[in-house]
Amino acid sequence: MSASDVEFSVAEMGKRLSAAQILAFPGGFSGGDEPDGSGKFIVNMFRNPSLRDAAEELLEKRDGLAIGICNGFQALIKLGLLPFGKIKALEENAPTLTFNNIGRHVSAISRVRVASNASAWLNRVKTGDVFQRSGKSRRGQIRVRPGYAPKVEGKRADF
Repeated sequence: MSASDVEFSVAEMGKRLSAAQILAFPGGFSGGDEPDGSGKFIVNMFRNPSLRDAAEELLEKRDGLAIGICNGFQALIKLGLLPFGKIKALEENAPTLTFNNIGRHVSAISRVRVASNASAWLNRVKTGDVFQRSGKSRRGQIRVRPGYAPKVEGKRADF
């Protein structure tokens, strides 16, 4: 892949984001799922000013949605979209996604309670509803350092 191929891809992604309603970061494995795997690739791509601006225009001005699955969820955190609601450089003490306590994949059925339905993803369910979902992850902890309370500037992060 040449530099011009990357430039073409970035320009094409920017055009498509301008017509999108949802920014979806997929899961997937790259480099043998080395730490942060494709999450690092996604973050590096969206640090590009044209992609960052297109993503922020979608989310802030057109009330678009964002979702991250697997490594895509890592990208949401590493970009700052969670919990800040915008792409930004992260402080050293910013929240991060880290390994489970046992350090290996965990596969389980989890009970998930809806804490807020003020989201297009959840507006047809009731606050307090409980759902079961299956999941598998090696990095299943969101680590927030004690005393850290991010300023979200009026934005909401639905976990």
